[in-house]
Amino acid sequence: MTKSFLLRTCNFDSVTTSIVLCLTLTACGGSIEEDRQTFSSPMAPTPIIGVPTFNKTRDSYTISRNASSISITDRTTASSTTLPASTAAVQFSDFKLNFLAADVSQLVNMNSQNQIIELYIAFFNRIPDADGLAYWIEELKKGQTPEAIANNFYNAAILYSAQTGYNANMNNSDFVRIIYQNVLARTGPTAPTDTEVNYWATQLDQGKISRGGLVISMLTSAHTFEGDPTYGWVPQLLNNKITVANYFCLQQGLNYLSPELSITKGMAIAAAVTPSDTAAAMTLIGVNDSGFNLFSSATNKVSILKLNAIPNPTGIRFGFWETFSRQDVTLASMGKRPTSRVGFDSWASIETSKGIYDFTGFDASNSADNYRRVHQYGESIYGAINIAFSAEITPGKQAIPTFYNGRITDPETRQAAKNFLAAYVQHMLKLVGSLTLTIDYEIMSNYRLSAAGSEARANEWADWYVEAAAVARKAAAEIGMSDRLKLQPIVNSNPLDPSSPISKGKEYNNWLVRVVAASDSLALDTYHSDPSLPNTDPKRTFDIIKFWIDNFSAGKDVIVTENGFNSVTQVIPSITRADRDWKTTGTEADQAEYYRLLFAQLADANKKDGIFHNQLKSFNLWSILDNPVKPATDEDRYFGLIRLDGTEKPAASVVREAIRQYENDAFSRPWNLTGLGTDVTSLLSTNTSTPINLTYSNGDQFEFLRYSENNLPSAKQYLLNLALTNSANVILCFNGNQCIYQEGKASYSIDVSKFMRPNTTNTMDIYFTNAVFPAITSIKGLQLKKL
Repeated sequence: MTKSFLLRTCNFDSVTTSIVLCLTLTACGGSIEEDRQTFSSPMAPTPIIGVPTFNKTRDSYTISRNASSISITDRTTASSTTLPASTAAVQFSDFKLNFLAADVSQLVNMNSQNQIIELYIAFFNRIPDADGLAYWIEELKKGQTPEAIANNFYNAAILYSAQTGYNANMNNSDFVRIIYQNVLARTGPTAPTDTEVNYWATQLDQGKISRGGLVISMLTSAHTFEGDPTYGWVPQLLNNKITVANYFCLQQGLNYLSPELSITKGMAIAAAVTPSDTAAAMTLIGVNDSGFNLFSSATNKVSILKLNAIPNPTGIRFGFWETFSRQDVTLASMGKRPTSRVGFDSWASIETSKGIYDFTGFDASNSADNYRRVHQYGESIYGAINIAFSAEITPGKQAIPTFYNGRITDPETRQAAKNFLAAYVQHMLKLVGSLTLTIDYEIMSNYRLSAAGSEARANEWADWYVEAAAVARKAAAEIGMSDRLKLQPIVNSNPLDPSSPISKGKEYNNWLVRVVAASDSLALDTYHSDPSLPNTDPKRTFDIIKFWIDNFSAGKDVIVTENGFNSVTQVIPSITRADRDWKTTGTEADQAEYYRLLFAQLADANKKDGIFHNQLKSFNLWSILDNPVKPATDEDRYFGLIRLDGTEKPAASVVREAIRQYENDAFSRPWNLTGLGTDVTSLLSTNTSTPINLTYSNGDQFEFLRYSENNLPSAKQYLLNLALTNSANVILCFNGNQCIYQEGKASYSIDVSKFMRPNTTNTMDIYFTNAVFPAITSIKGLQLKKL
């Protein structure tokens, strides 16, 4: 069955149900009208007799808890009440607080816990209360299956058919339609087709699945839409509701004081969640005691999940030119990046005499190492090989070896160029496994195609490029790696300059239409500003990107391989953008403001209805660090976000925060997680005879481990021990912030003490890479040792 049978044209704003359950069953298995039916209910239990009571709202107090006592302090009067640490619950005027909820949640893994939360969401579109969730966790621990629990939820719903729409006598087709309505909001014009309904109804008719099991299947299917451009919001909405539910039930341990309030307010909170926002729902909860978290005093639990990230089709990947393999600087300042602009190789530097290629020397050079480092740090490669450049066209830009005629139009030179390109492509794919390659970068500058009268030369180069692209693809196919090579031309210059032939658009420049047709994507480098606007205004950047998309992208992905702002004016005040052909130039403060404005406007521009039509898939800044090769008097030294002494320019924090915001947004982040992961804690807690395999395919497609402890014990030192079956590099990212890198071992003992936070939740994301993608690593043991 295809995914379209599950989801088609629903909108998250309508994912609310009219389910109102007026159940008064206890969560510990009490019954109502036992002569009718006896079953366990997902509702909250009867309030506990003798619970300490406070006459104000929960938010009127702060709570602190340690091993010996619980202290509840009135925010207004500062008066404090001390209770024994063994206190199970307290009651306020609006909530009852279950102090044991987080401890109970440790009985099962996170996946199982979240699955129960999803049943509340699917059947009733509400978040659970702490007592109800704790009850069902205990039932799951006792051996009840998720499907049996789902059927209990269904039984609760049919008791009150007027509110839920379910009834015991409905046929399977009607039941399926209710599921589409209540779980996926498919009603009216978006109602499921008969084909969709019949598929699921047949499963029920044939006894292949129960009604509770059907709901679980639909929820599972919903998670397969991670990253789907049409329905990717569905799993993100579920995940965000789980996040809110975890906060309400487990971190805060909250229950409303009646079943009716649990239903109505729980539904309102769930309805306030969107695929990209949980803030409104958190506000409705109305508890702002940031120092209180039940997990801080819960029994510590180690959890290791295997997670899978896949490309987000609407996302944007932010990377850098990393200033001669300074990925370490990028990782420390900007976190793990999905892409890197790297490589300016030249035919003339590799072919040393006719037909002789010095790939041995190339592999030993910084050039090859630059490519390897990109993959070792988990990034995808945007590389370039320059072949057709001729000193006859652009002095100083010769890429053709001197022992050949200096023009790519010469028959011998052209054949030699194609022979070299085939050898180069095969060598690079064997060296690094995959890459996106540009043949002759910044072609407008390097082949002088912005100059008046360059039309014939443009067609000359396009003829070469189309032939070269075919040669490159054939070379990749010959070694079984055709899917590992992507091609993209890099255009540059100011296409809005009326003196440039490019400004006349695609009808006049069919040569570039042909080039893009032979490519997988269109890349561009742009640095120009609008002389009529302040030097911090990114309008010209947006105008140029829009021009290339509208005129030449042909609907394909567009990559900004270079954009940057030169802060040379900070060091040499006499140099301004007027001296640099009106390219982005100014002080360090100007640089920060340019990036602030750029990122502020980029999100809207890259929406599906924005000026970029969501075709912009990667944006790479030039550069992470000032250029150490350039002397202090050279204006091209100062593009970096970080100075050569290691200190950050003001723009660094602007860019870091902007990237964080983009990567926390469901639409723009570069990758999505598929499902909730696989719990591998028991397999990796000691060296296993069945290693866990992880594959790292690209900067936006990889498997990784998420290690967490919900209440990390205090220790003088924390050592992360890793046992692998093969050598690999490791990237560790701690608590969503700092990252470190180590390389080339089959076993590691890494001191992570400075990144750990005792007595609270700690999370480490652990990635394994190698120079060749896809990198497959087998892990047989993982332990955080406390000394």
